[in-house]
Amino acid sequence: MSIKRLVAIVIIFIITCIGWGILGSATWLRTDYFSGIMEDKIEGLYGKPIKQLAPALLLDGTAVIPEKNNIKVILKKDYRKKGLFWQSLFECNFNGQWEVINDSSETKTYDFHF
Repeated sequence: MSIKRLVAIVIIFIITCIGWGILGSATWLRTDYFSGIMEDKIEGLYGKPIKQLAPALLLDGTAVIPEKNNIKVILKKDYRKKGLFWQSLFECNFNGQWEVINDSSETKTYDFHF
């Protein structure tokens, strides 16, 4: 292999790397820019993201841990396309039962915050 041929291969490799870098950064910047714009439109169509905290069981302001629980969650992913972007939406069906044992003879009132 001659020096000219080796230099030509290196130059082609460098130019190709620069080209892929430009293409990748342009795609990344475009996606980043439009995802911010699309987020507002998606919220307008489907609603804002929901953040659900874990339930809390309280007795006179003190946290109580249930003896038993039976929690069932069915989570379905729903893809929606808006423009060139695919959005991941979720449908959640939740059912939960908690059991607290009162060892004392007096009646107690528990607060359940969900």
